[in-house]
This record gives sequence, structure tokens and C-alpha cells, in this order.
Amino acid sequence: MENKRRFITPTVATAALVGCLLLLSSNAAASQPKPPDGVPAAATFYPNGKVWVLEGDNRQTVWYSNGLKKADGEYRNKQREGQWQFWFENGKIKGEGGFQANLREGAWKLYTEQGSLNAAGEYRKNRREGVWTFYYSSGKVESRGPYVGGLKNGEWISYYDNGQIFYKGNYQNDFAQGNWNYFFQNGQPYQTGEFRKDVRVGEWTICIQPGGPCGKEQLRSGQTPRTTHIDLNTLNGDGPQPQGDTSNPKALLESLDTGGVPDEVPSSLPNNWQE
Repeated sequence: MENKRRFITPTVATAALVGCLLLLSSNAAASQPKPPDGVPAAATFYPNGKVWVLEGDNRQTVWYSNGLKKADGEYRNKQREGQWQFWFENGKIKGEGGFQANLREGAWKLYTEQGSLNAAGEYRKNRREGVWTFYYSSGKVESRGPYVGGLKNGEWISYYDNGQIFYKGNYQNDFAQGNWNYFFQNGQPYQTGEFRKDVRVGEWTICIQPGGPCGKEQLRSGQTPRTTHIDLNTLNGDGPQPQGDTSNPKALLESLDTGGVPDEVPSSLPNNWQE
């Protein structure tokens, strides 16, 4: 019995291949959702990050899945270069500054999710360098001081929202070190003493209220520091009042509803800002 063989002509084979490719292309297109308003049709959706990305003309733009911009800036050789901007998912600006070889470089500004300026300063190879300033939501300065290699070094000053100095002291490689001074909101002395690697040591002078009474307290070795802004409602007579011997500052501190002697070294934004 003669075997019957079927031959597919080149034309038929080509048509079959084209059809297969069209089918694959159709399936791929079907797997990518339709871009939301504001996102170009040429953008690619990345489901893992839930973002849309468009690259071209030495620029990269990224959108959240809701169509609002997440990031935009110069992009060369698969690296961020030049000026960039970042946004929160609510559309408010998050940060803006320069990149060099994918590392933050030069002047930067960081913002809160409500849109107010949070911090401003410079980066060198992705590390904070030089004087940085941090702000209250009102726009007033909250604290200011220098960084060296991404670590706090030198004198830092923090302010109350009324502009008066809250504390003034030195950092050494991110540790509070040496003499520190704290003040009440009216500028009167509150606490004075020495830090050694973030720990208060030796004799501290503590004033229970502006103008006194003041007293001395010997800090225990290894005591963990903690600082807070002072509850002036209590100290000015509008809140819970101290009981007992009012000539004893330590007793007064222990009796107030302010947590006793504040003991935590003030900190600011983490150095490694995340986009």
C-alpha cells in the first residue's frame, strides 16, 4: 500500500508562522492592561511594581497604577543622571535633586506627603554632606546641622516652632558628644550637661521651670538618653501641678506628668531616603 505524504508549501508555512506570531502578540497585548488617562500608550506596565514605565530620548518616566507620576528624570545607559523628581501616590511632590551614575548627587529637597518642605541639603555619592536643614510643616526651621560622609558631625541646633532654640549640641559620627544645652520656649535655660556617645554622663544642671528653681543631678553611667519638647502648659501652671517639696528640682521633675527628665537624643530623617 502506497504511503500518502502531505507536504506544506512555503506559502502555507509562512502563513502559519505569521498567524502564530499574531496570536502571541495578541495574547501579550491582552495581558497588558490599558494605560490610565495621562499615561502614553507606549508605556510598559510592570505588574510586580504596579507601575507604568516609558523610556526614550535619554529620559525615564514612571507612573503609579492610578496614572499619577511617580518619577521623572534623565536616564542614560540604564542609569539615572541629571535632575529627577519624585511624587507620592497622592500627587504631591516627594523629592527633587540630582543623580550621577545612579547615585544622589548635589542639592536635594525632600517633602512631606502633605506637600510641605521637609528637608534640604546636599548629597555626595548618595550620602548627606554639608549643612542640612529640616522644617516644620509651617515652613519654619525645626533643626539644622552638618553631615560628613552621611553622619552627623559638628554642632546641631533644634528649634521650637516659635523660633526659640530647643537644644544646641555637637555630634561626632552620629553620636551626641560633649556639652549640650536645652532651653525653654522663652529662651531660659532648661538643662545643661555632657553627652558621651549618646549617653548623658556626669553632673547635669536642670531647671524645673524658666528662671528656676534649678538643681544638679548626677547621671547614672550607661543611662539611655531621651529628650522631648517641654510641656509648657504644665510648667506655666495650666496643667497638672507638682506636689511636695517645690525647692527640690529632682522631686519636681519626678512628680510632673511630662515623663520626668527627658532623656532621648533628638534625631531627624533617616539618611537613606527611599523613593
